[in-house]
Amino acid sequence: MALAVPVALVTVAAACTGCGHSAAQASPTPSAKASSVAPTTPPSPSASPTPSPSCAGPGEGFSCDDRNRFAAAETYIKAQPGVIGFVVRDRQTGAVFHSVNAAYKLWTASTVKLAIATYLLEEQAAGKITLSSSDKSLMSSMLRVSDDHAADVLWKRAGGAAQLPTWREKYGMTGATFVDGFDRYWGYMKCAPNDLDHLMAYVLDKTSPDIRAYLVGKLRSVGENQQWGVWGGADQAASPGNKDGWSQEHDAGTLHWVINSVGFAGKDERWQVAIMYRLTPSGTYDGGVAAVTHVAKVLLAGKR
Repeated sequence: MALAVPVALVTVAAACTGCGHSAAQASPTPSAKASSVAPTTPPSPSASPTPSPSCAGPGEGFSCDDRNRFAAAETYIKAQPGVIGFVVRDRQTGAVFHSVNAAYKLWTASTVKLAIATYLLEEQAAGKITLSSSDKSLMSSMLRVSDDHAADVLWKRAGGAAQLPTWREKYGMTGATFVDGFDRYWGYMKCAPNDLDHLMAYVLDKTSPDIRAYLVGKLRSVGENQQWGVWGGADQAASPGNKDGWSQEHDAGTLHWVINSVGFAGKDERWQVAIMYRLTPSGTYDGGVAAVTHVAKVLLAGKR
């Protein structure tokens, strides 16, 4: 989860770090070398050369340029220590690209604060609760600077673990789960990049206009401690927004950083990206932030 502190304070661990083994899940896909593109036959002297685009990788429904971006990002993440997975969604066409490890579960850290906020806002819209001015102030802090205390208060306000069925069934976060051996608490959860993609898609496509506008506005105006990942990798002219998460957690008896980012960029929030990174024990916060932001930049640079 995230601490409401500047990015410069990278040596401070999150207040609620896990210390147990990871939940059962499939092993991440091992690194592999990118395949080379076969050379083309030169055109005859009498013909005007008309080069055709070369697509370096898969990505049905995306342009060749996008597919080349995906291939470049895949090559990069396979060369990094640890496990990185990402999902890219073109909300205009509906095309979705799932990277290697997009279904691999990692610690959620503070990304699930977006789910808490969405749940509370919809409960209020349904007339089930009334959010006070204090609640709304806490929600703003939770989203903009990833305030953990605010999340603790609002987690309880939303009914705690009772929210999870809604996250799974309504928001599409089917892989979201609490980590065995810990309290059923927002700070002790895992999910996959696919789940964060579904959550953001729900926020952007299925919430009411006023709830959507509120959440998009908060994610676009994040504080300095969240101006990396999707927000930092996108062109600022693309009006990006994101919810980041970072924490030190235990898996298989080793302590490591988790660095995550889910957000959007472009006109009408066209481009949606979710990235999750589990570093190795020797990895650093700075290194994780740089890697996640680099992936976002490869995927989003020039997108408007």
